[in-house]
Amino acid sequence: MSHIELLRKWVEAFNTGHVETMAMLYADHAVNFQTKNLLSVGKSAIIRGFVEEFSRPRISRSVDNIHEDGEWMILEWKDALGYRGCQIFQMAGGSIVLQRGY
Repeated sequence: MSHIELLRKWVEAFNTGHVETMAMLYADHAVNFQTKNLLSVGKSAIIRGFVEEFSRPRISRSVDNIHEDGEWMILEWKDALGYRGCQIFQMAGGSIVLQRGY
């Protein structure tokens, strides 16, 4: 799967709250740091964070832009309320190994 395909799969899984798909996208040693949360290290910690996030009412995100530079991907998004954000991903071996959200 290409990095773009992996990222689009992440967006779809995020928007549908599909935790099982999210789990398949991360490497076991992945790191996720979102500005509103603490650092999550390891796939199980990252998935626990998504389970908690998906338990609350949410608004899905739409893709504004995707930028790719080798193993690095940048996802610029917006939601229905007009909020915008950015996720930076590092991909390796067909999995997400690092994610940083702003």
